[in-house]
Formats: sequence, structure tokens, C-alpha cells
Amino acid sequence: MSCPCSISTVDIEHNFDSEYLGIGEESKIIQESIEEAEEHFLRPISRQESPRIKFNQLKQEWIEATRTLSSISDICMHPAYQRIIAMGTTVIPFIMRDMLDSYNHWFWALKSLTGVDPVPPSKRGKIKEMTIEWKKWWLNNENNI
Repeated sequence: MSCPCSISTVDIEHNFDSEYLGIGEESKIIQESIEEAEEHFLRPISRQESPRIKFNQLKQEWIEATRTLSSISDICMHPAYQRIIAMGTTVIPFIMRDMLDSYNHWFWALKSLTGVDPVPPSKRGKIKEMTIEWKKWWLNNENNI
């Protein structure tokens, strides 16, 4: 039977780390960040996720999750759609390529990413016409993105 005042090996190791080596909580956080950076740096480029791959994964997740929704707000507020927007202007060419093949509702994302809305009020709500307007805009602005 152990004495109630006995110290376990875990206690000794914890105290040794914290008190004798001067490793506080902040130092532990810094050390973890360094280890994460080393792991990222040493990971082969072929295993790193490209923006195109990430976009396609998020797009597929968004399409599958929202295909039965009718609310544009619900469709555009889906977390995958929002994460696409969070990727920044890098995704604009991917979105425009997708618009060549489909009539997915990218208008909210494009307006957010570009800060413009080339769709005249008379064409709002008409998906095909809105898509055409964004394609025209892309042809005139592709080199500026």
C-alpha cells in the first residue's frame, strides 16, 4: 500500500519538466508550433493539398448538401460554400470554369470575392442570364485577377 504522501512518476516528470527545465505553458505551445511547422516543411509537396483539389472537395460537399434546398441564403451560407469564399481570390478561376459547365449558384461568392456585381437589376433571379453576365465580366477581367 502506498503512502498518501507519495509522489507518482508522472508527478515527478511533470514537476521536473515545468520547474527544473523552465518549460511553462507558453513554451509548450511554442514547442508544439515548431513541431507542426517542421512536420509541414518535411511533408512532400505531392501530399500537400492544392487549392484546386480543396476547391473541388468543398464544391462537391456543398452541392451534395444543398441540392434539395430552395433557399438561396441557406445554399450560400453552407459551411463548405463559406470555406470556398474564405480561400480568397485564388478560387475565382475555378468558379468561372465551373460556371462554363454548370449553373451552380456562384453569384454570392463571386460578388463577395470580386467586390462587383455585373448583373443588371433586370436580370437578377434569372440564373442563366446571371451566369452569362458573369462570364462576360470574366472575359473582360480575367487578366486582372
